[in-house]
Amino acid sequence: VCFYAYRRLEFFNPESELLLNPYEVAKITDEERLIDIIKSSIYKSPRIAGGGKVYHCTVYPYLVCPDKRWKVRYYAVSNPELKNEDILRSVALNDYDLRVRCGALDNPNLNDQELFCRLALNDCNYSVRCDAAKQIQDESILKYIIDNDLKSCVRVHAISNPNMTDESFLRKLAFEDYDYNVRREAVLKIKDDDVLKEIFANDCHGEVKKTVCRCISDESFLNHIVNGRY
Repeated sequence: VCFYAYRRLEFFNPESELLLNPYEVAKITDEERLIDIIKSSIYKSPRIAGGGKVYHCTVYPYLVCPDKRWKVRYYAVSNPELKNEDILRSVALNDYDLRVRCGALDNPNLNDQELFCRLALNDCNYSVRCDAAKQIQDESILKYIIDNDLKSCVRVHAISNPNMTDESFLRKLAFEDYDYNVRREAVLKIKDDDVLKEIFANDCHGEVKKTVCRCISDESFLNHIVNGRY
């Protein structure tokens, strides 16, 4: 019922934001227009003919949003022409759809380190923590995330952050961490062939060994692997 009532809005309001092409929103260069789109497309219980309200679904909002309005907001907040940090910050914190929140975090015009740290450390959604971790500049906070986050992908995003440069810390992860995804990501940042050879010889996981093969520059060592000597 919610679905069909919502679809009928197109008939009653042909100028509605429902009819926006999300991909065209990505091409808009007028910042005020982008802000208007974000504000007008934030989900609320829409009114239908007769003044009634469609049931407000907060757990699964996409069930009553068949028009994919999250895409409109996503392409609006990720548009580099949107430079209003207050809008970006508000969307990153408050939007009901995590994809839109991540779009705001990925906008190059959002440079709020306090916000990135807050979300990376505390947000309940791991996708948001991943995107926030990519933006953090404080290496000590990145280390804390790597040591304490329970989600493998968040730890991997923190390691891939270009501000994560502590060689001894990365080597410790590559040799000792329980998660092979974390070990593999750490290997990508290690440049010492002798260390990489040692990781190859001691790590039991094939994905880590393959990553070492991608990083190592010793041709004779690679030939030994090709000839089946390891």
